[in-house]
Amino acid sequence: MQATDPLRVETLFCSGTMFIEACNHPGAETSSAPFSCLTLPGVPFFLLILAERSTHLEQDMKNSYYRRITSLIVLAFLCGLCIIGLMTPALPVTKEAHSQSTGAQKPLASTELTMVMKQRAQRKLQMLESSVQLLGQRATRARQQLQQTRAQYATLTTKQDYLHFFIQTGTYLTGLQKELAQQNPAQMLALYLHYVQQWGDAHRYYDAFDGKDYYLNSSYLTMDGKNGTLYGAGALLREMVQQHTSDALQHIQDTYFLHSMLEANVEDMTPFNRPHAVDSRLLSYFKLEKEHVLVLSLTEQAVRIYRHGALERSFLVTTGRHHRPTPPGLFRLGQHQKNIVLHSYDAPSSPDYYSPTTVQHAIQFWENGYLLHSSPWRQDYGPFTQFPHRDSGGNPEGNNGSHGCINVPPATLAQLEPSLTEQTRLLIF
Repeated sequence: MQATDPLRVETLFCSGTMFIEACNHPGAETSSAPFSCLTLPGVPFFLLILAERSTHLEQDMKNSYYRRITSLIVLAFLCGLCIIGLMTPALPVTKEAHSQSTGAQKPLASTELTMVMKQRAQRKLQMLESSVQLLGQRATRARQQLQQTRAQYATLTTKQDYLHFFIQTGTYLTGLQKELAQQNPAQMLALYLHYVQQWGDAHRYYDAFDGKDYYLNSSYLTMDGKNGTLYGAGALLREMVQQHTSDALQHIQDTYFLHSMLEANVEDMTPFNRPHAVDSRLLSYFKLEKEHVLVLSLTEQAVRIYRHGALERSFLVTTGRHHRPTPPGLFRLGQHQKNIVLHSYDAPSSPDYYSPTTVQHAIQFWENGYLLHSSPWRQDYGPFTQFPHRDSGGNPEGNNGSHGCINVPPATLAQLEPSLTEQTRLLIF
């Protein structure tokens, strides 16, 4: 639920207001990827380049020779990713199976790796190898990282080793994205969109409540909000590239990193109320080790509060529904409000409409009406509550995720609210 117009969408990390055009896309519960071939395994990747050249992004590459060279580079890299990615079957994830990997209930045991884990680690290593090979002479530091990664892969024996391997490899790959795209925002965005779409296709959640599949990473895709607006990091980053925002490259890289940490965290079976391995890497990457930070895991639907790197508290939440996901990124908490009335911007005939509702506590974290607020209509929080379900409280308003806000149990937020200041950071991944 949102207190101000959700149609005003601002660039990631609050770097300037923008408006996203309405766009019609087939499929009610699929991402609105700007390149149709990204969602169709097996389609030749030269169609990606042709589609890209037919859009406004082609205007950024005025020199025809440079355009041909950069297109060939992206083509080669995407083909390599395709070969690696298609080795992963795109099977729906059941609630029971995924709960084991999100770690909502039991700790990560230091047992031997399974064959599937070994294969996943090998594919991650192959991605790094392909990236280093593509960089050629520019990959001096990356070659050293590759040697370290190969050595780490050779010694994988426990699930804990496996988790740290994913975190480290994801960090290395993040650092290569700008060079792989030759510092070109359009090319870097194309690489990002392809990668997160491919991961999403292979990691879907099957919802027994309505019999549909949902992306676990919809916050990183381009989603049709069913109201004439596009949601998700894919739409936000694309708008930054269109507007030639000066820090577009850095935002794309940061979002790629956040997604890499999401991938690693899905493999972690640590209970939500204990420190996770990715948390320390997240704090380090954004230089937040000495800050007061709320780390929100979208796949766990959980928040862990850190102060000076030490875990203070944790609690479960519910974030944006599949087609109106909560945006990933680093935010600073803003204005506190009490006893405010939330109004829906959807028509009463829309399934996304909700009646005017009063919430006791609300804290703004983004200038588009995105709030962290109490949700008295909701009884259940935690994993998969962002998807359609039947809330145990009996209120139909609680049967799906929010409209992008972060829903918190009223008693929890009432207790926390005094300690959350404008210096508190919110990191969503």
